[in-house]
Amino acid sequence: MLRRARRRARNRPVTDSAAAYARSQISLALDFLSWLDEHDTTLTTATQADLDRWLDGGSRYRYFLANFITWATTHHRCTDLAVPNPHSGEPSHILTDDDRWAMLARCLHDKTLPLHVRASGALVLLYGRTITSIADLTTSDIIDTDTDAYLRIGNGTVPLPPALATLVHSLADDADGRAPFPRPDDTTRFLFQGRRIGKPTTPKVLARNLRTCGIDPRPARHAARAAWAREIPAPIAADVLGIHITTATRWAGRTRRDWTHYLAIRTDTAGHSHDNPGKT
Repeated sequence: MLRRARRRARNRPVTDSAAAYARSQISLALDFLSWLDEHDTTLTTATQADLDRWLDGGSRYRYFLANFITWATTHHRCTDLAVPNPHSGEPSHILTDDDRWAMLARCLHDKTLPLHVRASGALVLLYGRTITSIADLTTSDIIDTDTDAYLRIGNGTVPLPPALATLVHSLADDADGRAPFPRPDDTTRFLFQGRRIGKPTTPKVLARNLRTCGIDPRPARHAARAAWAREIPAPIAADVLGIHITTATRWAGRTRRDWTHYLAIRTDTAGHSHDNPGKT
């Protein structure tokens, strides 16, 4: 992990997320090695059954041990061990439409909530965006025209409804007001400013702030994606939500009604109940 981190640092800055990922990989390896020690075995003598027991004893997060097992196998530290691909399960928790709209209304209009929570929560609830994709937004990502406002997120742009546009502009004004001193050569102002000057807040902190205010980002994101997938074609949903077309297609498959059974019933009952054939 250290060698990989150094190689990455030569080409681009090491982000907080990249550092957290490296630490999590090392922690997973240590957890597994400690478990083996507690069960009187070692990495060299461990069997696939031992590995499977450890994997089954925790969350899906443990399957990220695959990188360590691959490294250990390559360097002849273990033999015949493999981490299987976890079963791709369906989202286990999706907000109902009523709960989603209620939370969105709260973000847009409840002035008792912190401004950054209202804005980030609204973007997640409305557009199903990940916390990572919005954490480093800047004031320059706001695009205003004569009649409308838009927000640039990643490689795409989404329209801002009036209430959300007002909220985002307020956040931008707040970001300008937080600037410790004017810097003519640096126009970057992060919408979600972190504790360090000139740095955005981390996705972890932003997500924690949302949960503290009763908004769980993952179910909120799932609900938004499900809602969009029901209403618009998958290619358009992919652009709006900032996801791959394959992911958008899966969401469409999860949420759209299967009309096969309905068509079969219509076929079976054709000619039996047509009192008003012009009405559907």
